[in-house]
Amino acid sequence: MTEETLILKEKKPFTYQISAFSLLGFGFLFIISGFSLILGIVLILISIFFIIMVKGTELDFAEKKYREVKIFGNSVTGKWLDLPEIKYILLFRAIMTQQLNNPGRGSNNITEISEYYILIKLIYSNQKKLTIYKTKNYDDALNTAKLIAQKLNLKIYDAISKHEFLSD
Repeated sequence: MTEETLILKEKKPFTYQISAFSLLGFGFLFIISGFSLILGIVLILISIFFIIMVKGTELDFAEKKYREVKIFGNSVTGKWLDLPEIKYILLFRAIMTQQLNNPGRGSNNITEISEYYILIKLIYSNQKKLTIYKTKNYDDALNTAKLIAQKLNLKIYDAISKHEFLSD
């Protein structure tokens, strides 16, 4: 990453972390209990992959390109796309809902977990939106949006607290 590029890493949801560490625990349990050495190793490797792998968006300000990335250690992969002609940056609050299925004893129990996120979206032609970052922290979103606005010479529309374009 250079001064002309910025990687915005997604924070993993709590349920994702629980799932990854549960797989890790089951892997060790399978090995220790003698149930299945191979299955235990496979579960441990899968869980390590999910724990270490991070998703995000990389912006290249010099080349006016972006890409959705997967980061595994020092390796960053993703296909570069041209950044459209951006009109402005939007700060927006959204509710993200995740459904967890809990089948058991003949019933299909569904648990929904809803969380608020602050999204940073780049708005371009005909109000099309490109979501580049999400966080739960308003200050983090605002500071990240200000950095991007400075690099791309754009205005920020705050649809959360002010419902107006922010001044420099």
